[in-house]
Amino acid sequence: MFDINARFKDNLGNEVVEEFNKLAQSRSLDDYIAKFEELKALLLLRNLTMPDSYLLESSIGGLSDAVKPIVRSFKLVSVSEAIEYAR
Repeated sequence: MFDINARFKDNLGNEVVEEFNKLAQSRSLDDYIAKFEELKALLLLRNLTMPDSYLLESSIGGLSDAVKPIVRSFKLVSVSEAIEYAR
């Protein structure tokens, strides 16, 4: 039997998750933040219950090796705080 769901399955969600999980700062901080925010918005469209702690750790985890330990040294509670300290 033909599975219509399989044929028209939206792979965009899987691709967004994969790209979000692999995101790393390779250029300027502003480029990284812009891409992070873009992917975060797409991720949240599919999963409104994404924990803030996951987003925070992901944002810090993708920072350059020079910046990441400095940002991690603070007790941050939001992505916006992480961005502020990274700058």
